[in-house]
Amino acid sequence: MTVHPHQPPAVPAGWRLHLDRSARTAHGGSVVFGGSPLCVLRLTAAGAATVRRWSVGEPVGDALTERRLARRLLDAGLAHPDPPPADPAQLTVIIPVRDRPSELSRCLAAIDDRCPVIVVDDGSANGEAVATAARTAGANVVRLDRSRGAAAARNAGLCAVRTPFVAFVDSDCVVGDGFPARLLGHLRDPAVAVVAPRIVALQSGRGGMLGRYEEHHSALDMGEREGLVKPGSAIPYAPSAALVARVAVLNGGFCEQLGMGEDVDLLWRLNDAGWQVRYDPTVSVGHDHRVRWAPWLARRVAYNASNAPLLRRHPGRVPALSISRTGAAFWAAVGIGSPVAAAAVDVLSVVLLGRTLRAHLPAPYHVATRLVVRGELREGRHLARTLSGPWLPAVLAATALYPRLARRIWIGVLVSALWEWAEQPREATPLHYLLPKAAEDVARCIGVWRGCVRERRAGALLPRLRRHRASRVAHVPTVSS
Repeated sequence: MTVHPHQPPAVPAGWRLHLDRSARTAHGGSVVFGGSPLCVLRLTAAGAATVRRWSVGEPVGDALTERRLARRLLDAGLAHPDPPPADPAQLTVIIPVRDRPSELSRCLAAIDDRCPVIVVDDGSANGEAVATAARTAGANVVRLDRSRGAAAARNAGLCAVRTPFVAFVDSDCVVGDGFPARLLGHLRDPAVAVVAPRIVALQSGRGGMLGRYEEHHSALDMGEREGLVKPGSAIPYAPSAALVARVAVLNGGFCEQLGMGEDVDLLWRLNDAGWQVRYDPTVSVGHDHRVRWAPWLARRVAYNASNAPLLRRHPGRVPALSISRTGAAFWAAVGIGSPVAAAAVDVLSVVLLGRTLRAHLPAPYHVATRLVVRGELREGRHLARTLSGPWLPAVLAATALYPRLARRIWIGVLVSALWEWAEQPREATPLHYLLPKAAEDVARCIGVWRGCVRERRAGALLPRLRRHRASRVAHVPTVSS
């Protein structure tokens, strides 16, 4: 895999940026802070004036110092780019398919006709129907004699690409406006290797209870917040249902030995090589979500069974739970019913974080209190998902052996689930949310355990204790532009 230079290049001149919705300024604009993890940038007067110009729509100038300042904001998650669209003719679309000619025709009809298209038939039983659908739309066809999986199909198509950029689109997807031109525009940034759109439900309101749940909680939908995709972040992966990438950096392509999770593996390998992966939810791609219980549950089990193989290839990156040491102490105190100990952990956390922030921000202890509380709530929700998922057997055992402790655990899990329901559109009752969620939790438990048994390693069932919460200060640089 091509390795990117250690120092990310400056942002191209002429680009426009917009600040992340979490970004705040202080001291007359000389301090910009926000993001997750929290990052604080101290700016010179010239740098502050430059950021103010960008915030009202002015483009990045030609000066190298200005372009480097833009890079620091993007890398910190304090700003995001609005790149000019690029020519789709520079990009080839690869569509892997197996025995879905009607879905393939629907997918092809939405592709920009300026893009060359390669359809890879992954050993379809009716290869002639697939070939007819592809050629009717003007696409080239590569046929595999036997089914080798989506990763191998994408790699076979990649070998036939002659353009500098490539898009991977699954046959059960329909691309929307901005695909691929806006996504391709991001690749004008020499630091970016892959760009991912948002994957949404192709048809809203289809499939009753399960369809409504999947519409808002699909494992393919990374949400409305844009940013960099990297392990351990708020956007830890992006699905290969739709991706746009530089061909030159995809040496070897997808790992064909992974039955699932090959997209996560590819993006993490690119991160390790120094490249950036960007998620842009302003471009959406419709996906034909599974809305029947049996195939939906089977797919959820398969997704989670990939955790253990991914952990083998990326040690430490796929724990059952990632939680800060203070977060673990706080929720342990809550679990054993000790509010005094929980309050003591809170106070200590606020004091330590406030001392770090006081040289950089006004009202540092107020900001620290907000961040500590927000971090505890976020980690509590992650803990609840783990308890009702991979750690469900232990919770069931505790229910029989330690009923008082188990009662607190189940109350916490229920409160967390109701909180998630309340954040979603309110056309559904709590029961319409809780039933599919309980089924998903069981599928996650079965999947993670199945993967661990197959890999003969239990790492995907174990927690990882971090030194800081994700919302704490990761780093406090000074930018003099």
